[in-house]
Amino acid sequence: MGFSVHVDALVRDGSAFADAAEAAGLTAPVASCPGWVMADLVGHLTWVHELFATVVADRVTTLERRPSAGRVADDVLIATYRAGLDALVAALRATPPDTEVWTFTTDHSVRWVARRMTHETAVHRWDAEQAAGIDHGIDATLASDGIDEYLTWFVHKPAEGAAPVGGSVHIHCGDVPGEWTLRPACARTR
Repeated sequence: MGFSVHVDALVRDGSAFADAAEAAGLTAPVASCPGWVMADLVGHLTWVHELFATVVADRVTTLERRPSAGRVADDVLIATYRAGLDALVAALRATPPDTEVWTFTTDHSVRWVARRMTHETAVHRWDAEQAAGIDHGIDATLASDGIDEYLTWFVHKPAEGAAPVGGSVHIHCGDVPGEWTLRPACARTR
C-alpha cells in the first residue's frame, strides 16, 4: 500500500470511528478493550492522532517524553477527535512522505507515521463498531498490510519479562470476498 492509500484509509476509517462512537454513546462498554467505555477509546485515539499530527506538522525529530494523555470533557470529545483527525490528515498531506520525524521505531519517515496511524485507526474503528453493534470488518488489503506492519515492527520486541511467542497462526480467507480470519494453527478449519 502506498502513502496516499494509507492516508485515504485513515480518512475513511477515522470518520467511521467517530460515527460509531456517536452511535454507541460515550458510556458504551468496549468489550475488545476490557475496562474501557467508548469515552476512553475516543480519548485514546484523540491523543494518539494529536501527538502524531504535532510530530508531523512541526517536523519533530526527538521526543524527550511523550505528552500526557489529558482528556477534554465528554460533551466536546467527539468534536475534538474529529478536529484532531483533520489536523493529522492535513499534516500528512502537506508533508513529503520521506520527511524525517520522530517515531518509536528505526523508520523515522512520515510514510511510517501514515501507515501506523492508519492501522491504529482501523483497529479502533473495529472496536468502536463492535461496541455500537455494527458488524463491519477491516478491509482485506489493509488487514494484510497491518499483519505485515505487526510482524515487521512489533513481534521482535516483546514486553519485558514476557514469555517468548510460540506456535503459529494461519490466515484463512473467509466465505465473503475480502473477509479474512485468523485462527491458531491448532484450530480446526473447514
